[in-house]
Amino acid sequence: FAKSERYIGEFYYGKFNGAGKYFYNNGDIYEGDFHYGEITGWGKLIKNDGEIVIGEFVKGKYVSRD
Repeated sequence: FAKSERYIGEFYYGKFNGAGKYFYNNGDIYEGDFHYGEITGWGKLIKNDGEIVIGEFVKGKYVSRD
C-alpha cells in the first residue's frame, strides 16, 4: 500500500486477511473483508465525499449489494 495509507486488522502470512479497515490517502475508508492482501468479500466503503457503498467486493472492485 502507499506510504501514508494504513491498515488495521488481521494478517495471514504477512498479508491482509480477515476483518480489517483500510485508510486511503484520498480520505476514503474501507471496512470489511480481506483475502490474501486484497479487498474481497463483504464490506463498506466510505468515500471522502460522504457516499457510502455497502456490499460485496472482489479484488478491490464493488460487485453487488445484499
